[in-house]
Amino acid sequence: MGRGLLLCAALLAASTLVLASSLEPSDWPIVRLRTRSIPTRLAAERQQRRRLLGLPPEAPALREHLTQHDAWGTLRAAGTLMLTHPPGLDSSEQEALVAAAEAAGASLAGYLPDHTLLLVAPPGVEGALEGHPHVLWMGAREESDKMAPEWAAVQRRLAAAAPQLAALQAAAKRGGNATAATERAAAELRQQLPVATRWDATTGQLLVGVVVTFPGLLVPRVLPTRGAAVAAVEQQQHARARRMTLQRETQHAGTAAVADWAPLLARRFGAQLSSSGRESAVVQVPVGRLADVLAWLAERPAVHWLSPAPKLRTNNRRVTSIAQAGRPPSETASLLDPGFHPLWAAGLTGAGQVIGCGDSGIDIFHCFFSDPSVNLDNYISLVDGIKTLDCPDCRKIRYYRAYKDNRDSNGHGTHVTGTLAGMPVGATLADAGSASYVGMVPDAKLAFIDLGADGSDSIETPSDIVEGYFKYTASVDAWIHSESWGSEDATEYDYMAAVIDRYAWDNPMFLPVLAAGNNGNKSSSVGSSGEVTVTSPANSKNCLSVGATQTSGEGLETDAVKYQVWDANLVQGNYTTSFRVMQATFGGSVSALANSQAYPLAVADPLEACTPLTNASALKGAIVLVQRGTCFFSEKALAAQAAGAAGVLIYDNVLGAYFTYSANESVAGDVTLPVMSVTRRIGIQLASAAGTGTAAELSFSASAVPTYSFENLATYSSQGPTPDYRVKPDIVAPGTITSAAVGYGADDCGLVTYAGTSMATPVVAGAAALVRQYYMQGFYPSGQASPDAVFTPTGSLLKATLLGGAAVMTGFEADTGLPIDPPPSFRQGYGRVWLGNSVYLAGNANSPQLQVLDAVPINQGESHEYCIRANGGPLSITLVWADFPGDVAGGKVLVNDLDLSVRAAGLNGVPLLGNGGSVSNAANPDSENNVEQVALTTLPPGPVAVTVRGSSIFTAAGAPQYALVVNGDFSGTLVRPGEEGSGAACTIVVASITGGPANITSSDPVTFEFSGPSGNAAGIAFECRLADGSGNITNSAAHRDWADCSSPASFSGLPDGAYQFSVRAKGETLATSSSFTKDATPPTVTLSGYAATTRGGYAAGVAPQLQGTTTADAVAVFEFMGSDSTGVAFTCTLSATGTVPAQGAVVAGDSRRTSQVVTLGTPFACTSPLPLRWLLPAQWSLSVVGTDGAGNAAAAQRADWTVAFPATPGALYTRFTDGPYGRQPKTELTYSFVTLSAAGEAAAAPSGSECWLERAGAGANASYAPCTTSHTLPADLQDGAYQLHVRATGAAPSLEAEALAALVVDTVAPSVNITGEPDAPNALFTANSSAVRFTASEEGCDYHCALVRAEPGGGAPPAPTDPSAFKPCASPERLGELTDGAYTLAVYAVDSVGNEGTPATASFTVDTTPPSIEVQAPAATAATSITATFTVTDAGAGVANVTCRFRELEMVDDGDRGVVQSANWTACTSPLAYSDLREGKYGLTVRATDNAGLASQSAEMAVMVDRTSPTVSTAGLPTLGEPQPPTVTFRLSELSDLPPNSHANVTVYLTLVEKVPDSATYAALQTAWQEGSAAGGSQPTTMAAGGRGWGRRRLTQAVAEAETKLPASAVGTWTNCTAVCTYENLGGGQYSLQVRAVDAAGNTGNASQLYPFEVDSSLGGGGGSPLPLWAIIAAAAGGAVLLALLLWAAWKLCCARSRPPPPSAHGGTPAGAIASSQHSGGASYYTYSPGSNGYSNGYSNGGYSSGYSPGGYPTPTSAATGAWGYAQQTPSPYRGTYPPAAAAAAAADPIEQQRLALAQAQASRCGQASRPVAPAAAAAEEAQLRAAMEASLREQQRSQPRDDEQLQAAIQASIKEQQRQQQQRQQSWW
Repeated sequence: MGRGLLLCAALLAASTLVLASSLEPSDWPIVRLRTRSIPTRLAAERQQRRRLLGLPPEAPALREHLTQHDAWGTLRAAGTLMLTHPPGLDSSEQEALVAAAEAAGASLAGYLPDHTLLLVAPPGVEGALEGHPHVLWMGAREESDKMAPEWAAVQRRLAAAAPQLAALQAAAKRGGNATAATERAAAELRQQLPVATRWDATTGQLLVGVVVTFPGLLVPRVLPTRGAAVAAVEQQQHARARRMTLQRETQHAGTAAVADWAPLLARRFGAQLSSSGRESAVVQVPVGRLADVLAWLAERPAVHWLSPAPKLRTNNRRVTSIAQAGRPPSETASLLDPGFHPLWAAGLTGAGQVIGCGDSGIDIFHCFFSDPSVNLDNYISLVDGIKTLDCPDCRKIRYYRAYKDNRDSNGHGTHVTGTLAGMPVGATLADAGSASYVGMVPDAKLAFIDLGADGSDSIETPSDIVEGYFKYTASVDAWIHSESWGSEDATEYDYMAAVIDRYAWDNPMFLPVLAAGNNGNKSSSVGSSGEVTVTSPANSKNCLSVGATQTSGEGLETDAVKYQVWDANLVQGNYTTSFRVMQATFGGSVSALANSQAYPLAVADPLEACTPLTNASALKGAIVLVQRGTCFFSEKALAAQAAGAAGVLIYDNVLGAYFTYSANESVAGDVTLPVMSVTRRIGIQLASAAGTGTAAELSFSASAVPTYSFENLATYSSQGPTPDYRVKPDIVAPGTITSAAVGYGADDCGLVTYAGTSMATPVVAGAAALVRQYYMQGFYPSGQASPDAVFTPTGSLLKATLLGGAAVMTGFEADTGLPIDPPPSFRQGYGRVWLGNSVYLAGNANSPQLQVLDAVPINQGESHEYCIRANGGPLSITLVWADFPGDVAGGKVLVNDLDLSVRAAGLNGVPLLGNGGSVSNAANPDSENNVEQVALTTLPPGPVAVTVRGSSIFTAAGAPQYALVVNGDFSGTLVRPGEEGSGAACTIVVASITGGPANITSSDPVTFEFSGPSGNAAGIAFECRLADGSGNITNSAAHRDWADCSSPASFSGLPDGAYQFSVRAKGETLATSSSFTKDATPPTVTLSGYAATTRGGYAAGVAPQLQGTTTADAVAVFEFMGSDSTGVAFTCTLSATGTVPAQGAVVAGDSRRTSQVVTLGTPFACTSPLPLRWLLPAQWSLSVVGTDGAGNAAAAQRADWTVAFPATPGALYTRFTDGPYGRQPKTELTYSFVTLSAAGEAAAAPSGSECWLERAGAGANASYAPCTTSHTLPADLQDGAYQLHVRATGAAPSLEAEALAALVVDTVAPSVNITGEPDAPNALFTANSSAVRFTASEEGCDYHCALVRAEPGGGAPPAPTDPSAFKPCASPERLGELTDGAYTLAVYAVDSVGNEGTPATASFTVDTTPPSIEVQAPAATAATSITATFTVTDAGAGVANVTCRFRELEMVDDGDRGVVQSANWTACTSPLAYSDLREGKYGLTVRATDNAGLASQSAEMAVMVDRTSPTVSTAGLPTLGEPQPPTVTFRLSELSDLPPNSHANVTVYLTLVEKVPDSATYAALQTAWQEGSAAGGSQPTTMAAGGRGWGRRRLTQAVAEAETKLPASAVGTWTNCTAVCTYENLGGGQYSLQVRAVDAAGNTGNASQLYPFEVDSSLGGGGGSPLPLWAIIAAAAGGAVLLALLLWAAWKLCCARSRPPPPSAHGGTPAGAIASSQHSGGASYYTYSPGSNGYSNGYSNGGYSSGYSPGGYPTPTSAATGAWGYAQQTPSPYRGTYPPAAAAAAAADPIEQQRLALAQAQASRCGQASRPVAPAAAAAEEAQLRAAMEASLREQQRSQPRDDEQLQAAIQASIKEQQRQQQQRQQSWW
């Protein structure tokens, strides 16, 4: 019994220990492995129970480590341990936990989701860390946790193939003639298996590849941190990084496994193990022993993961215009037309960029890549045992590593690199023509690794992809990689994906662009058709994964009308957006809604609409939004129909694409309203819109197939999501591309069309290279190149830029016809690449605004906020960060979770989460992706807050860095955290308090009501706070800090005191506050009263109290006061009993202005003191109630007294019943009085009444005079104090008997004195507001003010005379919103009796505008002095002073200085004169200050003093000796030896084109030019002699960009021209060109050397004369013998070398070529042969042409037998020769005959192509050839007329061609 109780107690204690944690049960992390999930709370409870019960801990079985080799490092005798910590640890806490683990002997290897460290730990570490406060749970991984789930499918496939394997093994044993057949059968079997295999013909075994992954050492990436709070973390990470780096250099698990395990595996299982890197190895296992080997490896503690070896395979039709401008190409537009190629037109062509690529090879002799000017042999060397071309001087192939061989095994590599960077040799974008199929980055270079060794589409990568692959391309700065290959079936996050992520994490500039795969029309193991088919490594986080669209001209493979699709448009205030809906197969047609009518959008309640709708009254006539799930679609529709809805819109309850319907057939026929569906993302957006409180309306219209087929998704394009629900692919691009084809002759330019994501990938990689050049040449942010703005972007920024501007595809899936769901989508990613929308280009009206931040580090819990302003158009905000690699054994890949949130005032501040929220719950932030985006097609104008939060950061690996890109219609700047201006509050929604106590309240509870802008609170989350009156939170229980709240918010039980209530929209820093005082305690009130004496006013000193007394006085004065912090207001009630009939109205008050008539028994507001007048005999009672500011009323205070006359017999008493008192004007001074008996009854005075008006201080004796009961004072009273006495005539003098009234006569108007600013005449204000103070000569006056304005400079305006201009005011009078000008303020006062004074005035000037400055000076001059003028104006305060500065900026030389006046700021007047100036650039600046102290400064004006005449460069002239067409373009520029920016720009070129009189002169000009070049004279690409090499002078913009076209009539005269100077329609013949330049200073340069060029009218249109018939006859007859001699010499002496033929034709490796490098020990044996997916003639776009060649070369024909992305090709029968039509034309033309004969002679020697030619023999051969040709030319000149120019040109062209061919033969290295 006792033991049982102890057991129960122990179990209870265990549970208590776990539950004692501060974590809620739901907050305990779950360790997410790919094999299982571990709830750490339950696991920790289980461990504690075992410890308390004395049971041994659960642990895996003890296994042999077998880790003896030193290279195991930390893995020797160690295993892995999982350690889970609480979520939300800050950086210092995480670092402390890692330090504790290392102190215990463990090493950090990685991270597992969620919040779990993976440690490499020897025994005993778990016990040492058990008590650490941040350790929730620790546990070891089971052996089953090391097995990739894919092994189950592999083993099933192997079991099914067992009969085939047995047959193969039997056949292998027989050998002999069956060997070849056996190998073919083995290849077919391997093709079917989902794992990389190898057939070992020697043993007759099929070997299966196993990738073994070992835990590594995590070396933290240390970045600069911000603030002292994380300084200690930074120091610890630096120290650990150095220590881990040293350990990692000595640890190589792959090598150690080979040493310790390879012999064991070979002996025991016949398996072969080889190293594939520091943390991996590959084991090739006989299929029959696979299970045994996997079990043996899983038992090893050092093994982390075992996965099937992946099968790797290779996974412009004009696409450049689609990628750059989002539109198909034009057949006529130039390639530099910004409407089609905006980046090329801006000069962004890839110059300076090197792009890495690995593929089947490159045909380097193709004209896209060939380099005849470079001898490649000079750049070849062995690098790590492999022949490598490292050629900095090559135009295209910067680097070529022949990892497998040196040729393209199947054409795939040539095609994709042609798309990437192909450019015909000698061509430019300006002259390539609109039909040229040039690459995306025609001026970029390639760093290439040859991975293909045979004709299949399988490739072989180095096993260590970092050390054997990326290392080499990175050595030549190839940081963008285009990889069109990937695993055949592996969709899981595997070792290769993790390695790529790690390389991108370690190298932030790296961006791998990877093909997503071509499995889009296949079903995966976890998804339906096409889903979850993106393969490794394209499923890595840090890559840019590329899917494919159709290209121009392709059609859908299924009829889109298979589904009824409609366009929907949402309008909500200023916000609009469009999307597509799918019509159901039941119910009414959406056409009933497509009637230009807008329908309200409403949300069903309940949302799934499976039961009757509770909000049916709000749904009538509306489109009802319903969520999918629980019941049939038809049942949901019926519920909406019953509510009177116009239609029902069902959105998906899972994240994905559009979906098709299923209905309950029994009720579907009852549905009559239209039923539609949308995706989850669209549905959630609609639900949010409906919840904002602003009416939202939907309208519908018919939808059409897109105009351009590239809006449709290609059938084959692999689709997401990844298994952990990340968005892949990231982006799509056209996938049907025409590009370079492998050829068979020198300088071939053949093209072929392939399709696949392989083809789309170089389109995107090329786009990334253009964006990289954009940043590296300083185009950001100005949109034009700026040396001051250059920086090298990270791969994250390139990715974010492309995704931020990607086009939303609005088409369909090509095979299903389903609409493509909007981004972020598992089909189109974030959209189609659209460069023109991704970057800002100055001068391009279609460019979006762009703001970016790059490499911003963020730590755990940090939030970075940025503020911009939407302008009403589209806006996209994209966040990208390179994430630390995930664990291949983890069930979740994301490690560092950053969250993007956007709030816009135009959308009521409702938070918009990146990617629309998490996959699992859209209300939570995205926790799956390392790309987050918020994109809106329109956003109403207003401020926008962008927040990036570090929600969960794995600090041990270092802080992640993010890139943020804002793209669209907006204004504002992103300020980097920590820089000036960062962190400024960005207020989006200001809460408004709409109800609650304004000041003081006694209510309990105290309640406040609040809302959003304009009273709309829909969709806004609020936070409330209650503090003390100063806004401070104290220890008081009444105070509440910020917490979620909703309106109304109530606070109960508050003690009395001052409070401040604040409310704000959640996420805002700006709050709205209301201060109030809680007062529930009534005030304390006291009351006292006394009677006024009948003479001398009120009694002096302490008057006797009236309470309970009797008085004859008719005036009683009461004083009362209350004590309360909120103030006390009083209410009085006067009552009386026994009043006499003569009692009139009682008046309370001191003067006419304050008096009020008191109604007996009626409460009235009263103040102390309270005089009560005209009281006649009665019993009087006054009750006073004090009420404080909170409404608390005190108990009434009461005073009772009696008014009675002395009972003197016969005595008469006089009392006033009405009349003035206190301060009074001179008018209306009339009194009424009555005579009473002692009993208070009216009595007639026997002798009447008498009055005396006593003037105060007069000292006169009483002087009574008869008066009547209505007595008026004299009208001529002077101002002063008076007392009126009235009594019955003859009455004995006594105070009781007479009536007494005191008054003061006042007729003087008050005067006003303005005491505050403006306190001086014509005062100056430099602000737009002021406060004016004034006083009056009397107290208690009312004021009236008027303000008048005059324009600046017009003087002060007079005071207004119109009374209506004056308005009541008080001192100080606050003047706001003052604009510049002169003002007069007038103020008058009115005193208490109504006397109105005259206005007092004050004049002042408001001047907030500094002076305006205009400067005129010559921009350039050749003189030694200049004169400049300036004008300074200031209409406000006037100009006070002007200073000038004239300084040197860029001088031509450093010799004696000229006189530079005013080098410093000095006082100056216009005009300015400066003399003795030397050559260079000067700056003139004028600064002015006005009398208000405001200053302005002109922009510094550049003045060029330039006396040097410009010299013209000839770099852009036609090639010397090459015939030109009749239209000739000269590209002119200037050369100078002057420093940049020190001289004037060229403004115009003068050109002189003249006919050369004869051929001898022309030849002499050519010779002179050639000899001048050879002798070091002026050459086309160098500067004038004697220059210092500063380079070309910059041209003025107009000259540099404009083109001038001149007619042929301009020949012979000097003509003005621009930098692009074109002569049109020149006749055939020989010409010379001279050029001189004129600069802005007026300097005219000398004419350039005569440059000869020749026009051949047969080369193009243009008005030249055709070759005359007589010349043709003469040429044919006179040159026959010489022609034969020429042909014989060419045949005998010339040997043109061509490229080696492909292996299929010739076999072997040609001499001089790089031999294939086979490295069985260092390669991954992944070979495959996937199915065919070629495109044949007659494809759905109408078929492809039989080849195209921009240079006139025939091309191969596309065939239908190619594998994925390939088309096999057949060589043209006319390759290397003219086609029949050309040959026929040549028969009638002797010149053409000669050219044809030369070409045929060259073609006949193709069989000698592989024989190398000795240099000496080649030189001799060339000399003989040249001598023969020159002799032929001289003979021809003698025998033919001098003007037979075309024949001469043909012969010269032949010589040139032979020289070029000879040079290529000598330089060829292949």
